[in-house]
Parts: sequence; C-alpha cells; structure tokens
Amino acid sequence: MQNFGRLFSVLTFLLSLGFIAHALPAAPNAGLAVRAYGSPAPSNGGYSKPSSGNDVLNIMTDLKVKVDAHVAVLAKAVVVADVKPRVDVLVADIKAVTTVLVGVKVDVDAEVKAKIAVTVVAIISAIVKVCAAVSVKIGVQVCLALWAQIDVALHLLILTLNICIAGLLQILIKLCLNLDAEIIADLKVVRLDLCVKILAIVKVLVGIN
Repeated sequence: MQNFGRLFSVLTFLLSLGFIAHALPAAPNAGLAVRAYGSPAPSNGGYSKPSSGNDVLNIMTDLKVKVDAHVAVLAKAVVVADVKPRVDVLVADIKAVTTVLVGVKVDVDAEVKAKIAVTVVAIISAIVKVCAAVSVKIGVQVCLALWAQIDVALHLLILTLNICIAGLLQILIKLCLNLDAEIIADLKVVRLDLCVKILAIVKVLVGIN
C-alpha cells in the first residue's frame, strides 16, 4: 500500500504540472511484440466489455485483488510443483482482462487514467516482488520459464490497455522511473524482459549495474 500511495502521489504531481496535457514521444518499439503470444485466452473471466474509463478502472482493481491473492499463495511455495499451478491461474486471470479489453477504446479523464496507471504498476510490482522471493528460495533458473509466461501475459495486457486508453503507456513509463530500488533489483532476478523494454525500465536497470 505504501508503494501504491507513493506512485499515485508522484503521478498527481506530474498531473499538476500539466505533464499529461503535453505531447510525448512514442515509446521505443512500443507496438512491437518481442515474443510470440498465440491467441488470447477465450475466457473473459466473466467481465463485461467496458464502456467507460471507470469500467476499465473497476476491472483493473478487480484484477489487483486477484493478483494479491495469487501472490499470497506463491509466497508460500517451497518447490516448483507449488508454483506452476498458481502461475497458470495468474496468467489466466491476466489474459481474461486482456480479452475483455480487446477492441475497446474509451475516453478517460486524467484522474481515472492516473488511477488505472497506478493500479497497473502496483500489479506488476507485487508480481515482481513475489517472483524474486520465490526464485531465491527455489532457484532462479528453474523458475525463469514460469516467469516468462507472466511476462508475456503482462506485456500483452499493457499493449492492449494502451490501445484501449490512448497515452496510458507514457504514464506507465513515467511511473516506472520512480519504482523502488528493491523492485528494480528484483526485476534483474526475475527477468520480465518484455515488460522491462516496453516500460523503458531497461534504462533504470543499466543505472544500477
């Protein structure tokens, strides 16, 4: 919650400076997928197609609740066999949200857009933190293939959200510049390479080498 509040405070400050009102350069390679995704999961998780920014925020808030539950279970894992089933469910939940957002475009005011962006970063941060902890406990190499599945799912979600809400990616990139050093260090362990690239976190990672 502290990180969530900190990220929202940073974004509120940026909004007060009129940051979002100015045009921003496109993110490098933002529209390119680095890995093959295959078809999105057919299930939409029971969600209805959103018709407003508040609908998208509600969906992302619900996803955050689900992610927190998965994170709590993953934290107790002691062997790879404990991890895989939970990763499968986590990825399915992320894909369900992506599926329901495909083809949707909504006009979102700055405040709601800010809340959505903070929620996305909070989801990524929670996942990265628990994955790093599990990697240290079980072994980095044996977990990388599982984390790669999460990376692909999150990357596709970010791309879809940016189509759904114009300019969201630029806000996410700005927020990620203020990630805690602990999360940045965890990213080096977990290697969510697609997310790192699309969110321009790679520049921060280079800075702590």
